[in-house]
Amino acid sequence: KDSLASLLLRAGQKAMRCSAFTAAVDYLSDGIKLLSEDKWNDRYYLSLDLHNAVAEAKYCTAEFDQMGKYIDEVLLNARYLRDKIQVYLTKIYALGSLQKLDEALSLGMSVLQNLGETFPRKGKKSRVIFCLLKTNWLLVGKSDDDILTLPQMCDPDKIAVTTILNLMCISTWMQRDNDLFVFMACRMVQISIKYGINAVSAPGFEYFAMMLCNLGRIQDGIRYAQLGLQIMEKYQLRQWVPRVNIVSYGMILFLKDPFRKLTPHLDLAKQIGLQTGDYQVSSIGAY
Repeated sequence: KDSLASLLLRAGQKAMRCSAFTAAVDYLSDGIKLLSEDKWNDRYYLSLDLHNAVAEAKYCTAEFDQMGKYIDEVLLNARYLRDKIQVYLTKIYALGSLQKLDEALSLGMSVLQNLGETFPRKGKKSRVIFCLLKTNWLLVGKSDDDILTLPQMCDPDKIAVTTILNLMCISTWMQRDNDLFVFMACRMVQISIKYGINAVSAPGFEYFAMMLCNLGRIQDGIRYAQLGLQIMEKYQLRQWVPRVNIVSYGMILFLKDPFRKLTPHLDLAKQIGLQTGDYQVSSIGAY
């Protein structure tokens, strides 16, 4: 039974990659049914992978109540914080898609605190300025090629932090919490420079670029927006295309290029957002 459950896990994951979310739910649910009653002791990691995957699939099919049940089971039985990160991400995705932005931000802040990262909800202007200066200092003298050839980020905690920040930045922007947005965008860039880059560095540089444009530093904003696109091209991870394209083409590069040239990239963001379950961003792309 365990071998068949493993096969169903792989089938469900493949269905998810193909955006066949209903089929994924069926495969993964059947896989869970094959596990023993004491599954969290007998086959901990197989149980974890199946429950993480089916929670995400239930989110993608908008079965939020069922999604919540699987998330709760993981949170109850997971042994380590790292094993809970995936369901936390799924829940933050869902809350953002449902426009429950305060709840999404509160959950994200709580998880980040457990990972050693704290962000003030209401920062003093001096702290905001210091955060900007620190980030600028880290970037001084670094060309685009210098950043693109940084080592790949390997620290699992920092990968988790940047992934959570990526999901939170859009909600923060929609809440018009400008100071918190600055802290989060800068922190994503700081982590990339210090610990290396990965696929989620791409939206991080896009948020940073948007922040610079809001501060009137248009040319710097355009530069880092284009850098974010290059990072996305380097890592080829479709999951983040909607966020990168919406911010880069919809909020920054229209300052440089005619809008008709940007429209196909925004349409692609909406399309891939629907295919990958990033409904919050695809709804922005619809406008």
